[in-house]
Amino acid sequence: MFNAAPFNLQYFNESQAVASEALVGEIVYNGYTLHQTSDIRLNFTNHYDGPRVEAKNYLLPWSDWGVLESYLFRERTVIFRWSLSKPTSEELIAEMEQMKKLLCVPDQTLQVYIWSEPRRARAYLRNPDNIFQREHYHITRQPFTLEFVILSPFWESVNYTSKSYTVSTSLTEEIYNLWSAKTKPKVTLVFAAASSTNSINFTMWNKSIVISNTINAWDIVIIDAENYEVSYNGVLIDFDWVFPEIWLDSNPYTIVINGTFTVTASIQWKTKFI
Repeated sequence: MFNAAPFNLQYFNESQAVASEALVGEIVYNGYTLHQTSDIRLNFTNHYDGPRVEAKNYLLPWSDWGVLESYLFRERTVIFRWSLSKPTSEELIAEMEQMKKLLCVPDQTLQVYIWSEPRRARAYLRNPDNIFQREHYHITRQPFTLEFVILSPFWESVNYTSKSYTVSTSLTEEIYNLWSAKTKPKVTLVFAAASSTNSINFTMWNKSIVISNTINAWDIVIIDAENYEVSYNGVLIDFDWVFPEIWLDSNPYTIVINGTFTVTASIQWKTKFI
């Protein structure tokens, strides 16, 4: 029986792989669902790991010691190993072609679940030349490996956290970032009234954005640190200084506006994770 179908062709080599863990939710890239489907099973994932670290050291020539000059998070590589099963060989090959079509599109959203939360990042597939390692006995089941590169070192939440205030004077508040990585704010200012208003200063820690523009009632100004742009009524405008960042724990900030005004100030951010 060892040389016949039950051992070499089916029950031993072709048995369904047992998943090493059961993830809650879906793993998706470019709209293609790779987990919790009837024909794809996950065998291995390293998406719980952190990003690559780039550390620079300086060895002191007069001492036994060295100095850590910098410690920075860089890109991360996320590896998945799966098995794909279909009722027929024709259906298997057709699904493999569909996978290549969708997974080889670069700079798309990769979504995973950690705990019960979806987390996302922009990614691209690094190994389109080595996804499927075909063997003669892969008839209705095909193991495959996907290696995604994420240039941003952090996963981010799907939804924004947001706070809003309606004020007629300068605003002084703070944001608590209780997670594991710094993130960037997006500030939206909707003016219900404005008179002699031509300056906006948004400061968090030692970084500020200064906007010099004449503001009228119902104008909208958006300071988007995530995309490094400032817009006035939907049109990109110039600004001075640099975009603030939200670090861990408490982050005090101020929004100072001159003139007489009534404004609804909304600040939102996505939680990010190492």
